[in-house]
Amino acid sequence: MCGRFALGMPKKRLEELVGSSVPGEYSPSWNVAPGTRVPAQTSSGCSMFLWGLVPHWVKDSDAGNRIGMRLMNARSETVFDKPAFRKPVLRGRCLIPADAFYEWQRRGRARYPHAIARASGRPLWFAAVSDQWADPGTGKVLRSCCILTTRANRLMAPIHDRMPVIVREGHRDLWLDPSVTEPHWFEHVFEPLPPEELELWPVSCGVNKVGYDGPELLERLAGRPRQGRLF
Repeated sequence: MCGRFALGMPKKRLEELVGSSVPGEYSPSWNVAPGTRVPAQTSSGCSMFLWGLVPHWVKDSDAGNRIGMRLMNARSETVFDKPAFRKPVLRGRCLIPADAFYEWQRRGRARYPHAIARASGRPLWFAAVSDQWADPGTGKVLRSCCILTTRANRLMAPIHDRMPVIVREGHRDLWLDPSVTEPHWFEHVFEPLPPEELELWPVSCGVNKVGYDGPELLERLAGRPRQGRLF
C-alpha cells in the first residue's frame, strides 16, 4: 500500500519536472498523509487533488468524507473493474511525484517505519487516478485522487506485500494519454519496479505522527527506531 510519502522539492524544481506551472497552494512536505491536497501531473498540466478518492456518484459530503478516507489506494489488478474506479481510470489518470514513500514493518506488536526511494536519487512517479464530485447543495467541485498499488518486489516483500505502482520514465506518456483505454496496454505499467532500482532504510518514528514534518524524517537511522518516540 501507500499511506504516507515525502515530497520536499521546491516549487520551481517541481515545475521543471512536470513541465508546467504548479498551483500556488503547493507546499513541500516530508510527511504527506491521506486527507491532504497533493500535486499531480495530468494530461493538461498540474493540479492539486485531495488524496482520498471521492467518486462522482457520492450523494453527500458526509458520505464522501467516509469513502474518501478509505479510498487512498486502489489495487491495479482490479482498477478497471471496481465501480469506484472505472471512470477515473479511463478519464482521470494522473501521476503523483514523490521523493520517497514510507512503509511500516511489523515485528510482534511493534511497527517500524522505513523510507523507500530510487537508488539513483531521481523522483518517483506514482500511478494515480482522479475523479470530480460536485456538492449537490453548493455546486462546489471537489477533485480527489488515489494511488494505485501492485504486488511487492523482493526488496519490499519483507516489509509489506504491496507497494505503490511506480511508473517508469518510458511509461509516463502512456499513462497520461486519455486516448488509451484498453487495460492490456497497462500491464507493463503495473509491474513492480525492479528491486535494484530502489533503496530502503529505517527512519524515525516521527513519521507516525500526522502533522509532524521536516526533512529529518528521511534521515537514515543507525539502529531500530523506538516505538512511541519521535527521535
